[in-house]
Amino acid sequence: MSAGHSVVPALMENYESFSHLLPPDTASLYCVKWTQIFGTRYSEGMVVVPKLDSEHPIFGQIKYIFSEPTKISFVLRLYSTTCFSEKFQAYEVQEDRECCR
Repeated sequence: MSAGHSVVPALMENYESFSHLLPPDTASLYCVKWTQIFGTRYSEGMVVVPKLDSEHPIFGQIKYIFSEPTKISFVLRLYSTTCFSEKFQAYEVQEDRECCR
């Protein structure tokens, strides 16, 4: 895990979109740039697949990584999959209205 710093969540970008995920009255959080879980290194800006819908993956770009004594939490900017291109063997995505999870 990288060295981190304490942050005030209410001052973070898009706080309103993820504040409901935090414990009530959270005054500060410990934020890190990267962490390693079961051998996989996760860092801010990395794209992950947090879930699959019936046909396509939902992608999420890591915006923040919070470290707590017993868990690691990610705040993601979500992207919906619009289609899969056979030609490029790639998904086309668009940013969701719902910013973060």
